[in-house]
Amino acid sequence: MFNPDDFWQLAVSLLGQESVPESHCRTAASRAYYAFFLTVRDQMPSFQPQHNAADHGRVMAELRRRNRGALAEALRRLRTMRETADYNLGVSVTQFQVDRIMTLTAVQYQNAKRLR
Repeated sequence: MFNPDDFWQLAVSLLGQESVPESHCRTAASRAYYAFFLTVRDQMPSFQPQHNAADHGRVMAELRRRNRGALAEALRRLRTMRETADYNLGVSVTQFQVDRIMTLTAVQYQNAKRLR
């Protein structure tokens, strides 16, 4: 079974150089989001994924329902960055931006691994 943490580690490694091309920054943002999203989704056994785009909002709603607003907010921030990175080619995505959002959400990502 694939471990979503491998996506987080890939994002970290893509940002781990002094000067990183924008393609690496965009990919890192996307992989960091999916590491977080898949971890949260899989740590909630009662959550029944539909395996479609609606699951993203449903996961955040379920976190809020469980009074896990900080996790939901961290996931929302990463999702916003991922959507910019994946869909908005007219906006630059920098190493500083992606590194900052990953740093801001890293604690909550670790908390997500212990969610039940």
